[in-house]
Amino acid sequence: MAAFIVRAVEGEPDANYCETGSPFSDVSPDTWHCKYIKRLSELEITKGCGPGIYCPDRNVTRAEMAAFLGRTFLEME
Repeated sequence: MAAFIVRAVEGEPDANYCETGSPFSDVSPDTWHCKYIKRLSELEITKGCGPGIYCPDRNVTRAEMAAFLGRTFLEME
């Protein structure tokens, strides 16, 4: 989900985008998806699923996806 949104809006982040760390304790800077999750957080599209965590292995609900898309595309206008 994070990769889908970031790629649609901005394209591919740099490969080393997470070398300064991840904004969430459960997203390792070494994972392939860190750069997308970090950028999604910077764009204020997500704040994670709890204080300091993102829950990257949890399925995204329909309501969450609607909120992400709304924050992404409605805020761009």
